[in-house]
Amino acid sequence: MKKLLLALLVAGGIWYVYALSLFAEERFNSLTATLSPEHMLVLQRGEPLSKYGRNNDARILNTSFVPQDQDTKAEVRRLRATSPSAFYEHLIFFPTSSPEESTKYLHILAKILKNITEFKTIQYQNLKDGNIHPLYLESLVLKSRDSNVAIISDAHNEPYRISSSPLTIYSYQDMPPFGVVRSENKYYQEESSLIMTGVNYTPFVYRNITVISPGNMQFIVSGILTDKGLLLYGVAVAKIKGLAVLFKGYLENSFTSRMRGVYQWFGAKMKDEIVKLDTNEQPDSIEEPSLQ
Repeated sequence: MKKLLLALLVAGGIWYVYALSLFAEERFNSLTATLSPEHMLVLQRGEPLSKYGRNNDARILNTSFVPQDQDTKAEVRRLRATSPSAFYEHLIFFPTSSPEESTKYLHILAKILKNITEFKTIQYQNLKDGNIHPLYLESLVLKSRDSNVAIISDAHNEPYRISSSPLTIYSYQDMPPFGVVRSENKYYQEESSLIMTGVNYTPFVYRNITVISPGNMQFIVSGILTDKGLLLYGVAVAKIKGLAVLFKGYLENSFTSRMRGVYQWFGAKMKDEIVKLDTNEQPDSIEEPSLQ
């Protein structure tokens, strides 16, 4: 009788593990259901999928890689409604060995996205000439929306907390040749997902002409847990204004080059932080911010 009970317990345990693996596979497959077999192979190799659109093609925001997560899809619909002049889309997958490890990866992503001062290290490659440039001369956190006071933000070091209301961080970023751009960044943290949204509330100015008005440069970054790993998705849109059509080709190339650099940087930082997690390496210290 004892042997029979033991056998039943072992069998039950095996079935439980098998059922969990099926659930993990089902969730991952449902989130990536719209991807082609070719795209799935790229994703499972740990390589990013990316796409950009310009001119009339961009106005329909013909995205291809949106995870089938309700919150992410809702954010993409919101961006589609802006009728952008250009967009850039990016998707990458970070595989893990357990649900616990997947959760750690989500918390790592939250840390990266909240560390606005670290954005100063982002570089991008110009898609037209291949040259590499810094994205920002400075990237700071502001005390409040209308403040000129930069602060040291510890938001990225705080424990991951589920909240019904988003965390808001205001950023000050000197982006040549467009000057200083201020943005409102919001972070929606849930148990199995994280969405960061960003929108400029000051204009992009090029040769004394406003080329992107407040509210017309927006992006999202979405981290979605599966028991197989973490999906990292992002899409950014820009709507070019009025006389800026005189520089349309330059601006669209500049936008897509920069956003490609941003999302590639997020992916590279994830990989760096995962290595630190494995080796228990301590994070770098933060320098005192200052507005020039």
